[in-house]
Amino acid sequence: MALFGQPSRATLRITSAVPGAELQFDAMLTLGRRRLRARCITAAVTPYEIELPDIDLSAVVRAHRDTDALVVEYTLERDGERRLYGRSLLPLAILERRARGILVSGMGGRPAEPLQA
Repeated sequence: MALFGQPSRATLRITSAVPGAELQFDAMLTLGRRRLRARCITAAVTPYEIELPDIDLSAVVRAHRDTDALVVEYTLERDGERRLYGRSLLPLAILERRARGILVSGMGGRPAEPLQA
C-alpha cells in the first residue's frame, strides 16, 4: 500500500544472454525477514518473469549447464519510475534485496578441478 502515488512494483526477470535461446534454470527465492516464505522454481525456461512484493528478497538462480549465460535482473519501480536495479550475467546468480539497496553476486564458468592429495 502506498501513501502517495502508485504502489511499488518489483520484477525478477530471467533471460538468455543469447537472443532467442531458451535455457533451462532452477531458482530459489526467499521473501521477507521475520516471516520467511520460500519458493522453489525448477526446470523453468527462459524468458521468465515474476512480479514480487517490495520486501526483502534473496534469490539464487542457476543455469542447468555451467556454460549457459543467464541474464538475471531485478527491477523496483515506484510511481512509474525505476528506483532500484540489479543485474547478473553469470550461470549462478545471487541477488540480495534489502531496505537499503541490492547486492548482486554470483559464480561463473566450470567448477575448479578437485585437488589431488
